[in-house]
Amino acid sequence: MSKRHQLVPARVRSANGSVTPAQPPSAAHRTDSVSTESVLRPTLATEPLALPVEVIRVAQVSPSMVRVTLSGERLLGFASRGADQWVRIFLPREGQRRPVLPATERWWPETCAIPEPIRPIVRNYTVRRSRPTAGELDIDIVRHGECGPGTRWAGRVRVGDRIGILDQSTTYTPPPYLPWRLLLGDESALPAIGSIVEGLPAGVRAIAFVEVPSPLDTQHLESAADLTVHWLPRTPGLRVGVRVLTALRDARLPDGCPYVFLSGEQRLVRNARRLLLAGRNYDPKALCFMSYWRLG
Repeated sequence: MSKRHQLVPARVRSANGSVTPAQPPSAAHRTDSVSTESVLRPTLATEPLALPVEVIRVAQVSPSMVRVTLSGERLLGFASRGADQWVRIFLPREGQRRPVLPATERWWPETCAIPEPIRPIVRNYTVRRSRPTAGELDIDIVRHGECGPGTRWAGRVRVGDRIGILDQSTTYTPPPYLPWRLLLGDESALPAIGSIVEGLPAGVRAIAFVEVPSPLDTQHLESAADLTVHWLPRTPGLRVGVRVLTALRDARLPDGCPYVFLSGEQRLVRNARRLLLAGRNYDPKALCFMSYWRLG
């Protein structure tokens, strides 16, 4: 998706483990979901090669979030492209010790040509943190049952497991002239929101509304910015996104148009976008939004 201060279309990625020969998996999705919208994020001008990496740490960040730390010799000097950087990950099939990785810059047709029983499962995730000098990066994965191969893998991942990653791009590029930052999303957006606020400089005003499954799923987010985070735990039976939409509708926000980062469940993103544009009359060019998944 090209977003350099332009209106950004919502993007959703496929959730199933199959590989569709027509096009790569949508790059917007960083958790597992059931989704159909097929607007793709941009790839780099020259596609990098898929890198073999090894899991060196697994941490339970919260009841619904697992942090997987990856390491590899080819991650030394891994380029940090800024907040909201994302990668494709290649997961092994059942019974494989490591995935079969594409070996050329034409990685997608090469992946599609791999026989299905050994073809890697490709998913897209946000880089929560990277440490290029150590050759490490962290990926935070939302655990929500056994509904997709990514979340199933996150539930059984162990130190020593091997996967592949493919560096892609970033979408969060706020122009400096906008007076403040607004960040909205559910738990699937939390890795990106966390990365964004940790990269904000001192003197920037930022407000985040983050909906999470329970009070135990809140996180401590470090930031040099003047940051306020409103944690919105869901009550049992409440649809995903309702608390964010209610908070956004009722909030007394600073004057001026902010640069907005909005992501998460498809209906949440659609309805929040309407509130931002029609309800608050924000500039659509100052809105970076994407659908990560769809409920139902």
